[in-house]
Amino acid sequence: MTRASPSFIGHNRAVRYAAAIAATATMLLLRWALNPILGDYIPYIFLCPAVAFSAWYCGIGPSLLSVVLAVVGAQYWIIPPLYTLQIVNRAQAVGIVAFLCVSAVIIAMGESHRHACDELQKSHDELESRVKERTGELEAIRGSLRKLTGHLLQLRDNEQRKLARELHDSVGQLLVAANINLSFVEAEAAKLSPRAAAAIAESIILIQQTITGVRSASYLLHPPLLDDAGLTFALRAYTDGVTSRTNLEIDLIFSPDDLGRFTRDLEIAVFRVVQESLANIHRHSGSRVARVRIERSPAQIGVEIQDRGRGMSQRLLADIESGRTAGVGIGAMRERVRELGGTFRIHSNGDGTCVQVDLPTDSAQRISLAS
Repeated sequence: MTRASPSFIGHNRAVRYAAAIAATATMLLLRWALNPILGDYIPYIFLCPAVAFSAWYCGIGPSLLSVVLAVVGAQYWIIPPLYTLQIVNRAQAVGIVAFLCVSAVIIAMGESHRHACDELQKSHDELESRVKERTGELEAIRGSLRKLTGHLLQLRDNEQRKLARELHDSVGQLLVAANINLSFVEAEAAKLSPRAAAAIAESIILIQQTITGVRSASYLLHPPLLDDAGLTFALRAYTDGVTSRTNLEIDLIFSPDDLGRFTRDLEIAVFRVVQESLANIHRHSGSRVARVRIERSPAQIGVEIQDRGRGMSQRLLADIESGRTAGVGIGAMRERVRELGGTFRIHSNGDGTCVQVDLPTDSAQRISLAS
């Protein structure tokens, strides 16, 4: 359905007719005031702007009314004999016909303009509606992808937790038992040949190294302290292990000293952010020191991991911020934080890189270690 074209006149029919009448009356009064000077010379020239205004902004009905009022008003007040509608000569008739022809052209042009405006506005509205529809669809898809990503991360955490327990409770215990048995055999090394005694000793060393590797893998998959003792103790144990394995000096700061307990998802998210950030510092930054600061407030928990390495280029930072380029670890950190309604930021320059994470929390969800 065709809508009236938008204008300062508005879409109200009475207003448009009133505007056409006012414009025509104004031009008639102006021409009447100039009548002592101009006499009956080109009386309709002054009335054409009123018709053009009505055609352009008021519509075909008000335009036709403006033409009728213009002819009647000019014939009655301007063209002699005054105060009568009588046409006394052919010149007056020709003037009326010429004015009607010009008015018809003006009205046709006005209607063409209004129709073009209507079509343009209709196309604009349709395009805007389609853009809104597509934007809504994209937001829905993004929301679904975020939910799916969060679900996949949760599934991965659950599988890692199960695998870590299997490694610790099954493989680890079997290796410990084998190590004990070989220790008994080593105690009888005097009864064995030197070659067999050396093989037993070497096997014990290999099994002990395997036990250490299994325990490290189990801890990296899912630290048992995170479930048993909470975030504070798990991070202290983890950073101590990183320092012993990599010689990376880590300054771990908690505010307060005991963070207390949070929901499992929140604790896993904070632990994984610290874990991945420290791994990136060790692999890529070239820094020998790192600082991890975790602050708890009634409304949120803030995490900051900073190094003194070579930093990132501004182009890489822009790509990471826009999502065009991001490693698996950075992408996983961002999705974990986003899933919990937090914010994830990376700042970097020639003096190092800083990862900042803020996660909302609720004091009612926090459980004190004392309980």
